[in-house]
Amino acid sequence: MAARQDQSQTIIIVVCSILILVLAIVAYLTWSEGKKAAAEAAELATQKTQAENAARQKVQEAEQMLQMLGMDSGATFTEVQERYEADKKQFMSTFEEGTQTYRNALDYLSTEIAKTAQQENEAKKQVKSLEQQLVTLEAEKDAQIKERDDALNKANLDLASERARFKEERDNIDRQKKQLAQTLAEKEAQFSQQVAAARSSQSQAEDALTKAERSRATLLAERKQETPSSEVADGEITYVNQGTQTAWIDLGEADSLRRQVTFSVFDSALSDAAKAEKKGSVEVTRLLGDHIAEAKITSDDPRNPILPGDRIYSQVWQRGKALRFGLTGFIDIDGDGVSDLQRVKDLIAMNGATLDVSLEEDGTVDGEMTVDTRYLVLGDSPDQPSKAMYRDKYQEMSREAATLGVETISLTEFLNRMGYKPAEGTVRFSGGSGSAGPAAGAAPRSFRFRTP
Repeated sequence: MAARQDQSQTIIIVVCSILILVLAIVAYLTWSEGKKAAAEAAELATQKTQAENAARQKVQEAEQMLQMLGMDSGATFTEVQERYEADKKQFMSTFEEGTQTYRNALDYLSTEIAKTAQQENEAKKQVKSLEQQLVTLEAEKDAQIKERDDALNKANLDLASERARFKEERDNIDRQKKQLAQTLAEKEAQFSQQVAAARSSQSQAEDALTKAERSRATLLAERKQETPSSEVADGEITYVNQGTQTAWIDLGEADSLRRQVTFSVFDSALSDAAKAEKKGSVEVTRLLGDHIAEAKITSDDPRNPILPGDRIYSQVWQRGKALRFGLTGFIDIDGDGVSDLQRVKDLIAMNGATLDVSLEEDGTVDGEMTVDTRYLVLGDSPDQPSKAMYRDKYQEMSREAATLGVETISLTEFLNRMGYKPAEGTVRFSGGSGSAGPAAGAAPRSFRFRTP
């Protein structure tokens, strides 16, 4: 029994020992598993913490990314996607498919910004150059403005001076205007008086002109009606003494004959003295009665001597009437180149004629030609350049003679018709063609010029 008890106790002890061992093993295993579980739990806690930290970091990064995208941190993915689609349409519409990202958009914007910056730099350089040009232009402008201001100041000074001078001149003009107005009023009054007097004189002159025109028309008509046979003889030779070179004519005191009047002698068959051939000439020396006078023969032709019955004619003398003459041109009767104007004037006066007008040696016209002037005697027209005024007057007097109907004759014809001869050159017979005349008296041998 005690053994059993010992075995029982041993078994109990063995069983207890096994139980204790099992319990120890179980406890150890439990402790080991618990320690392992604790380690795993710690590791899981660490992982959880890490995961939470990572998740928190991701959340923070997401929030930061949303902020970087310019969106609210509480925005949802849908909102982000809608914003992306909108940005893609606005900023990445030209991009190819698959490249429509914010990075590509930023790269594109960066490139464009760089280009813009470069253009901006170039623009700044241009602006700087333009600013320098502007400074230069400003300097030139300031110089021009200063020059203009100086010119303007000078112009203002000149203007003030000119205004002062203008005012002074205007005052002078106003005074002159007043004086002129006063003078004009006086002149108008005088002019009115002169107009009245001129009208009265005009009326008288028109009456006188009308009468003169009628007289001129009548005279011209008479001149036109004259025939070449109007140059009839003034008288005839009644007796001739060739021995004393004396002749008697049928003209005397009753015919207004004067001494020293010369006559051309023509044949007794004279019908027109202007066309007949001249036989000689005689000069009156004495008046013996009413119709008788003694004359000396100044020239004749021995082959055709002067005979009783021959007709006598003078260019400058007319029975009972004083002829009127005009002289123009260079008068030279003896061909010596010296003017004989005064000698011809004396000759005309000695023959009882009147000189109306003459062209003097200095080129002036003495007297006036009228319709009563019978002849205009033409001398030579000078051709020297220094005698231009003299030549013009000569032509003017010739035109005036044609206008007034005055007949023109040459100087030679005038002297021949008058019976004047500058020098004696005729051979005389010793005997005469008749006996002594009714009254004795010797005549001078040559022509003597005397004052009227």
